Formats: sequence, C-alpha cells, structure tokens
Amino acid sequence: MSNLSRIHEKKAAIFFPSSPSDIKDLDSTIKILKDRGICVDIIVNNKIGTFPYLWGEDKERADIFKRLLCDRNIQIIWCVRGGYGSSRWLDIFDWNIIKDVSTYPQIVGFSDCTFFFSKLLSYGLTPIHGPLITTFSNTSNRAQEALLKLLHTGKAPLLQGESLIKGRSIGPIIGGNLTCLCHLLATPHEPPWNGAILLIEDHHEALYRIDRMITHLLSSKRLNKLSGIVIGHISEIGMYEELLPKLLEERLGHLSIPIAFNFPIGHHKDNFPVVLGKKYELDATEDIAILKPLS
Repeated sequence: MSNLSRIHEKKAAIFFPSSPSDIKDLDSTIKILKDRGICVDIIVNNKIGTFPYLWGEDKERADIFKRLLCDRNIQIIWCVRGGYGSSRWLDIFDWNIIKDVSTYPQIVGFSDCTFFFSKLLSYGLTPIHGPLITTFSNTSNRAQEALLKLLHTGKAPLLQGESLIKGRSIGPIIGGNLTCLCHLLATPHEPPWNGAILLIEDHHEALYRIDRMITHLLSSKRLNKLSGIVIGHISEIGMYEELLPKLLEERLGHLSIPIAFNFPIGHHKDNFPVVLGKKYELDATEDIAILKPLS
C-alpha cells in the first residue's frame, strides 16, 4: 500500500460542468480513491437537460459550481466528464465571488473543462488538467499515482516529450483542448497568453482540422505572445496521422519559441496531471524535451 493512503483524507465532490454521464459504474473508482485517502461525495447525480447532450440547465451547473467552490469542507472538485456545455454558463457565472484563491478547492478535469479552466486562470486559480473521475480507472497506473501524489502533496510530476523546435523557456502553463481554445478566441474568457507556455491536446480530429485550428490561432496572433508550446496527445487522427509532426513544424516553426510534442497529456491512458497557471520550465534543448514544474 502506498504511503499516500496514510495521508489525512481529503473530501472530493463530483461536478458535471458539461455533458451528462452514467455514474453507476463509479463504485470501484470511489473505493480505490477512498483507500488512497480521497473520500468522494456524490452531491448530484446524472441529469439530462432540455438538450440531451447537456447535464441539467446552464444556471444549474453555474450554481452548483459556485456552491462547491465556496464550500470550505470540500478540498477537491472533480469533474465527471467533458463533452460539451461548460462554455454555456461562463457568461452567467458571477466571477467576482472569487477572492482569496488559497481558500478554494483543487479542481480536476480536462477536455471541455478547458473553457472554465481558462477563465479561472485570470483569477489566479490553478486547476489541474488531468483525468476525469469517470476516466480515472482507465488511466495508466503511473498517471494515477502522479495525480494522487499531486492532490495530496501539491507536487506535480516532471514530464518528458520530444523536441520539435529546440530551446528553453519558463512561464505559466495555459491551455488544454485545442478545439475549446479556438472557441475561446474573441471572448472575455480567453486564458492569459502573455509569456505563457501553451499546452494543446485533442482527440478524434482529422489532420486538416488540426491544421485549420492551428492556423486560426496563428491568425489571431495569440501564439506570438507565448514563450513555448507543449503538445500532448493528439489522438485518433485517422488518415495521414504520420504527417502530424511535419504539420506542427510547418505551422509553428517560425514562432522562434521552443516547441515539444508527444507529452503524456490528454485523451489517452497516459494522461498525466499538469497544473494550469503554475510556472513550468520547458527544456527542449536536446532531443528529449523536459517539462518541469517550478516551485
């Protein structure tokens, strides 16, 4: 048994920020987490909204997030799934309630969570880009261990990838799902781009759509503000998947910042946690790139 299981127990509440999901099969995951010092409290259950791809109504999701965020008895808000829907409640949430960021729970999720995670960064919160509670049991043991260690100790893992454009940079990590990031452009919910290291990942997008989204970001001039780019899993591309590195280099190589890819982050069993808003060092000076969290 890991030493983590003997650390003081933390209370986690699940949250549906986007789409509904059947949580009846969470029992085994909840037991694993309980054994590892995390007690999961299911405050709300699955609920279909007016549109079947949404959990409940927009105001319900916003109100629940506010309640969980302000509950001092909760240490972790763990998102159930992505899908679609978190962007719908951004404009109706009262962001001015966020004051002392040290008092708020840790927030875990990825994919569609990119929408509200990006907004949280502007208020100084540091959400964890990592497995959803419904994907935790299908996540690799190493990635599970890394997330549990982070939740209990605050220590994020050092990650390895491959250098694409060599160099070194330091900056706060922003980003997440590439599709979501593109839909954040020209809204008041964009992440803070200046000097940041951008993380992108995506799933089930054809190569031409990856090309189109990167081209969109380039045209917006947001990428000119970055200090580096980290690319996680861009999975299930389909045809021409082998051309992805060439596409990334052709589209991004002129930015004159370090760029690295094939990091174990995103829609894959190896979905290691990254603390958004935290300062990292990207060392892509050698063929193996290192993404190192800084204190």
